[in-house]
Amino acid sequence: MPIPFLIPLLLTAAGGITIGVLSRQPEINRLKEQVRVLQREIETLRKAMQEQQRQINELKIRYSTLKVWNFAERQRTRGMTRGSLILHYGLRDYIELAVAQYRGKVLEVDDLRFFNGFNVMVNDQALGEEEKSFVKEYITARHRYQIDNLIPMNGEDQDALAHMVEAA
Repeated sequence: MPIPFLIPLLLTAAGGITIGVLSRQPEINRLKEQVRVLQREIETLRKAMQEQQRQINELKIRYSTLKVWNFAERQRTRGMTRGSLILHYGLRDYIELAVAQYRGKVLEVDDLRFFNGFNVMVNDQALGEEEKSFVKEYITARHRYQIDNLIPMNGEDQDALAHMVEAA
């Protein structure tokens, strides 16, 4: 008798399991569809991330290029400014030496060499490379701080120079 009692129990259990599985099937199908949708979204997001990473890398390259270009432009501008300052301070030294010479002061050898070299440049005559180098070194040695730090002559210096010329 135990066997006939087990069969209905097994059939009831099997039926319960089948009904349970079948009743859960719509939820399982819905969850499977949700997983497929999420996998598509993940793939879309992965592609978007790859595109953003490509754009970031491109922007990094552009940024580096702009930094190099900016550095080159700063150096070029600094060189032009430095050259202009050398010329201005050279003009100042030239005028001071001209006034001193006019007043009868005997110039030292380097001062006289600078004065003569700068005078040749002012008169648009050709100056040898050695003399050009000497003139530049003379000016930069006397005004190294101002030239290296790109400090132009201020208005007071220019006024003092003008008064010096007027007083001569």
